[in-house]
Amino acid sequence: MRVNFIDAEFNFVPSNPSLEAYNLQLGAMVGGERLLYRILDDISSYDFVLIDTQPTLSKLVINALVAADKILAPVELSYLSIGGLTLLISTIADVKELYNRNLSWLGILPVKYEKRSRIVKKNMERLKVLEKHVKIYPPVPKSIALERLLIERVSIEELVKKLKSAKEVLSAYENVVKDIEKLKEE
Repeated sequence: MRVNFIDAEFNFVPSNPSLEAYNLQLGAMVGGERLLYRILDDISSYDFVLIDTQPTLSKLVINALVAADKILAPVELSYLSIGGLTLLISTIADVKELYNRNLSWLGILPVKYEKRSRIVKKNMERLKVLEKHVKIYPPVPKSIALERLLIERVSIEELVKKLKSAKEVLSAYENVVKDIEKLKEE
């Protein structure tokens, strides 16, 4: 599937729930941690490959970390999600030591930010403690209306026309896209 977003063109391969069956197969496979790396290593026609994973630490996620150069971790601003980030950071350190010494952070992207919520603001402060070690992007605001329109599969152009919050969300994501574009220059 071809997608245009912020003046860039992407080929998009959506995830599939049946991928979960591969967790068992990868665990039993010799060298299973490096399967995705080996597949992507043979592909040279792309500047970037973005790998979206579930927010778990499954064999599929380990595979993605082994294959990746950079990590962008979207993190909900909830107590448990930020707590889970500690486990992700530890797993990344293990993957870097054992399989992929070139693995590094692009950043952490706080999502579902509610500026009126004291709890969310407190969790944002907890997250900012990591700023010495990893870039913390400006938060992506939470928008129920945006989620509803996404479910209805409204185009990005239509979203921006209909919702002020869509513009804020796109602005937050543009920060990430700019950093990815800088990687291309390296």
